[in-house]
Amino acid sequence: MTPGIALHVSHLSRVFTNGAGIHDICLEARDQSVTAVIGPNGAGKTVLFSVVAGLCPADEGDVEVTAGRTVAYCPDVPQFESWLTATEIVETSLALSERLRRHRRLRGTGSVRAEPCGPPAGR
Repeated sequence: MTPGIALHVSHLSRVFTNGAGIHDICLEARDQSVTAVIGPNGAGKTVLFSVVAGLCPADEGDVEVTAGRTVAYCPDVPQFESWLTATEIVETSLALSERLRRHRRLRGTGSVRAEPCGPPAGR
């Protein structure tokens, strides 16, 4: 990966049966910087970050993360217990991501099918 780049997303797609999803997304996020992804409701931002964080598989494309770095995802409307802090939610997400990585290594597969990703309700 190019020096100074923490995250590289190349031609990422995740398409649902109704055609919704993300199509051919490319982006780079520089190390130790803030990168914004802005779009209207339904544009696919949540799907994009769910795929990048490894919560659901991509249909096509690649996600590269700098060695030693971890991607965690905290949804804008978390469905966690109300008494959890934002830190605890992120820690839980990281722990689940690590369990998925270990599971993939043990099974010798590069991806794990996860069902929480899907088209938004009513679409």
